[in-house]
Amino acid sequence: MRCTRCHRPLIVPAATVTTRHGASTYGPVCAERMGLSGINRAALPAGLRRPRAQQTTTDDPAQMALALEQAA
Repeated sequence: MRCTRCHRPLIVPAATVTTRHGASTYGPVCAERMGLSGINRAALPAGLRRPRAQQTTTDDPAQMALALEQAA
């Protein structure tokens, strides 16, 4: 069995869509890109979710401070 979009070999398809030409199977990446994936990442248990990258802000001494003013 192969992915209909990228033709990669599949063991188990992530999504199957029935069309008038038969069943179309999609792998996990293609299914997610097409919006067919039923995985809701927010509903996954915390141990299975990938942690988000820590966002840090640092002041660059080589940059000039920008004074923002409201437009009148």
